[in-house]
Amino acid sequence: MESAIPMPATAPPMQEKPFEDGRFGVAFFSRGRGRGHAMPDMAIAEELLRELPDLDLRFVSYSGGAEAFRRGGYEVVDLQMPDEPPILQAIVKESQTIRRLRPRLVISHEELAALPASRIFDVPSLFITDFFQDPNPFLMGAMQCAREILFIAERGIFTEPPFLGDAVRYLGPAVRRFAYGRGGRARARRELNIPADAAVVLLQPGGYREAVVPLADLAVAAWDRLAYPSKLLIWIAARDYDSIQARFGARPDVRVMEEDMAIDRLMVASDLVITKGNRTTVFEAASFGIPSITVSAGVNWPDDVANAHVRTNASLRAGAVNPEELARRMRAAIDGGWLPEAELPRWDGVAGAVRAIAAHVRQIREAGVS
Repeated sequence: MESAIPMPATAPPMQEKPFEDGRFGVAFFSRGRGRGHAMPDMAIAEELLRELPDLDLRFVSYSGGAEAFRRGGYEVVDLQMPDEPPILQAIVKESQTIRRLRPRLVISHEELAALPASRIFDVPSLFITDFFQDPNPFLMGAMQCAREILFIAERGIFTEPPFLGDAVRYLGPAVRRFAYGRGGRARARRELNIPADAAVVLLQPGGYREAVVPLADLAVAAWDRLAYPSKLLIWIAARDYDSIQARFGARPDVRVMEEDMAIDRLMVASDLVITKGNRTTVFEAASFGIPSITVSAGVNWPDDVANAHVRTNASLRAGAVNPEELARRMRAAIDGGWLPEAELPRWDGVAGAVRAIAAHVRQIREAGVS
């Protein structure tokens, strides 16, 4: 199998050669803004290839999404586009990619341009999303190109566009399967060299850089107000690593990391997770029962809507919260502990997406659609 095979993180972009004759080729388009789309897409693809090991599946993305796939050890067709590409550029590039690859099925995770692109070449498509927005002519036309909408969130949080009819299948959040569970807390702390009695906060800002969505000064000022005898702030700084490391890396109570793909180990070692609003991180923390705080600048409203419905999350607005208030919230979350096991959300969006995609693959095969 040529696709979805773990590769070194430095692997070059995948060549856009066509899928082999006789193989069922799946082109999995993933939106390139940030890495919040790539993470569940890797989980879905991994489970799908267990269910249907004869598939030839290739990821197609760009910008932060393409980098996330490479860091995750997967090959990716990199479209070489910016975070927010012009829609006409995206349709042209994705149409050209479909023409070259000749897949039998296109899966699109919030990459709307892939839907009309697939229709141009009469390739069946599925659309994965976890939010709806007010209809506009392009949105309506694009989404109606898909055979089915796989909604990886809970019903009722977003208003369903009436033009979709019965095309939407609600699956619940697509939280990855993790190597570390709630019972792995002591092990995770040993491996990370964290004292068993320390108060630990994981700061996972996501793809929003400090220059765009600042949080560092507020977070550190609040952290300094927490008087625990032993404490550690783990900071996943990503593209801000150099500047954050220079400012705070020498502090004994702050550990700055550029990236760590074993995010589950960091989470279960922590008492609290803080983000700039990334709903994927909030869902993942909630799946363990770990409390989270989002400090949002309002740059991505679907994050804010979804996070407000997560029981274990406290949603705060940047600019409206001061260090004293954030410290109070942090202290309450740390002292309150994790949600009890019996009260954890039972989300199964990954398995639901795999079942839905596999059913479409079988239908296409049986119908002989090329």
